[in-house]
Amino acid sequence: MKPIHNWRAVLRYGWSVRLIIIAGFLTGLEAILPLVPDILPIPIEWLAVSQFLIVMSALFARFIAQSKVSDP
Repeated sequence: MKPIHNWRAVLRYGWSVRLIIIAGFLTGLEAILPLVPDILPIPIEWLAVSQFLIVMSALFARFIAQSKVSDP
Protein backbone atom coordinates (compact mmCIF):
# COMPACT_ATOMS: atom_id res chain seq x y z
CA MET A 1 0.00 0.00 0.00
CA LYS A 2 1.10 3.50 -0.76
CA PRO A 3 -0.40 6.63 0.82
CA ILE A 4 -1.90 9.29 -1.40
CA HIS A 5 0.32 12.28 -2.11
CA ASN A 6 -1.88 14.78 -0.23
CA TRP A 7 -2.60 12.65 2.84
CA ARG A 8 -1.88 15.54 5.21
CA ALA A 9 -4.56 17.69 3.57
CA VAL A 10 -7.02 14.79 3.65
CA LEU A 11 -6.28 14.20 7.32
CA ARG A 12 -6.75 17.88 8.15
CA TYR A 13 -9.64 18.90 5.88
CA GLY A 14 -11.37 15.70 4.75
CA TRP A 15 -14.95 15.31 5.84
CA SER A 16 -14.61 11.55 5.76
CA VAL A 17 -11.92 11.76 8.46
CA ARG A 18 -14.06 14.06 10.60
CA LEU A 19 -17.06 11.76 10.31
CA ILE A 20 -14.97 8.70 11.19
CA ILE A 21 -13.73 10.50 14.32
CA ILE A 22 -17.35 11.20 15.32
CA ALA A 23 -18.24 7.55 14.68
CA GLY A 24 -15.33 6.49 16.88
CA PHE A 25 -16.61 8.74 19.65
CA LEU A 26 -20.08 7.20 19.33
CA THR A 27 -18.56 3.72 19.47
CA GLY A 28 -16.84 4.57 22.72
CA LEU A 29 -20.04 6.09 24.08
CA GLU A 30 -21.95 2.96 23.10
CA ALA A 31 -19.43 0.85 25.01
CA ILE A 32 -19.59 3.03 28.14
CA LEU A 33 -23.36 3.61 28.36
CA PRO A 34 -24.30 0.13 29.63
CA LEU A 35 -22.02 0.75 32.61
CA VAL A 36 -23.77 4.01 33.54
CA PRO A 37 -27.27 3.84 32.03
CA ASP A 38 -28.66 7.03 33.59
CA ILE A 39 -26.27 9.50 31.93
CA LEU A 40 -27.97 9.77 28.54
CA PRO A 41 -31.77 9.55 28.34
CA ILE A 42 -31.68 8.04 24.83
CA PRO A 43 -31.85 4.34 24.01
CA ILE A 44 -28.57 2.68 23.04
CA GLU A 45 -30.15 1.55 19.75
CA TRP A 46 -30.22 5.19 18.62
CA LEU A 47 -26.46 5.36 19.08
CA ALA A 48 -26.00 2.32 16.88
CA VAL A 49 -28.26 3.77 14.18
CA SER A 50 -26.55 7.18 14.28
CA GLN A 51 -23.14 5.52 14.18
CA PHE A 52 -24.17 3.54 11.09
CA LEU A 53 -25.45 6.68 9.35
CA ILE A 54 -22.26 8.61 10.14
CA VAL A 55 -20.02 5.81 8.87
CA MET A 56 -22.03 5.59 5.64
CA SER A 57 -21.79 9.38 5.30
CA ALA A 58 -18.02 9.12 5.72
CA LEU A 59 -17.88 6.54 2.96
CA PHE A 60 -19.79 8.80 0.57
CA ALA A 61 -17.85 11.90 1.66
CA ARG A 62 -14.62 10.23 0.62
CA PHE A 63 -15.79 10.23 -3.00
CA ILE A 64 -17.03 13.83 -3.11
CA ALA A 65 -14.62 16.51 -4.32
CA GLN A 66 -13.66 18.90 -1.52
CA SER A 67 -12.02 22.22 -2.33
CA LYS A 68 -9.12 21.99 0.15
CA VAL A 69 -8.44 18.30 -0.47
CA SER A 70 -9.13 17.55 -4.13
CA ASP A 71 -6.49 17.72 -6.81
CA PRO A 72 -6.65 20.79 -9.07
